[in-house]
Amino acid sequence: MVAPTHTRYSAAEKTIAVAIKATWFLWLIGGLYVAGPVLGWALFGMAVWQYYSAPTMSPEARPPFVPLTVWLWMLGMLAMLVALWAGHSDFALGTGQTIKSTIGWAKGWALIALFIFVGATMRIRPEVIYRAMCQLGKQTLWLLPLFVAAPFVGLPETLWVSPLKAIGGPGPEYFATVLYTIEPGVGTPRWQFMAPWSPAAGMVAVIYILCAIEERDVKLKIIGIMAGLMIALLSQSRLALVALAVVWPLAHGIAWVRRPA
Repeated sequence: MVAPTHTRYSAAEKTIAVAIKATWFLWLIGGLYVAGPVLGWALFGMAVWQYYSAPTMSPEARPPFVPLTVWLWMLGMLAMLVALWAGHSDFALGTGQTIKSTIGWAKGWALIALFIFVGATMRIRPEVIYRAMCQLGKQTLWLLPLFVAAPFVGLPETLWVSPLKAIGGPGPEYFATVLYTIEPGVGTPRWQFMAPWSPAAGMVAVIYILCAIEERDVKLKIIGIMAGLMIALLSQSRLALVALAVVWPLAHGIAWVRRPA
């Protein structure tokens, strides 16, 4: 297979790759919480457009039929929206609060169905995601000395909280640019990197490494795995370390169940 760097990216693939590689920039401006919903709805718009344009496409280029399970996910998330509206109506919460909660649904629960729809209907090569994750890993290794040194050279834990918090969300920590935190009761530094808290960074590290393992370029593969391991170790998430030891071998073994030899 030709490496994705030598083939033309589709609009969806390019959008995903740019979003992944822009992770640290988005972290710096406190925009990661916003980027997820924007990416989900942008990709969903591309997917809907390809169905609208299907009559003008050649038969082999037309999008596939949407699987029944995907429709069930879509209906499930719409049912949550209807329940949300019904609850606001019953408690007379008003139009303003209803609009605010609807926006919250659109940047939260709705994304579950949207990403499933996009994954099932758009031709997005996993190799593109693996490559982008490893390139993000290179950026992470460049920034690692800054994160590690920060608590020891007197840099503040939180650099700033982005004005983007005005759009609303679970809390200011989702819009904060945090270099490190101090573990309560212990007094030692702990790092959360691009995640809103350290255990979440451990989960990110697991996904990071699972993607990096699939990269075909050996140099980038090593870089991606190293970056993921450093995030897992410095996040001090024990569950992440256990998952790294279990998830990939288990997934690899399941993939070979139909090949007894």
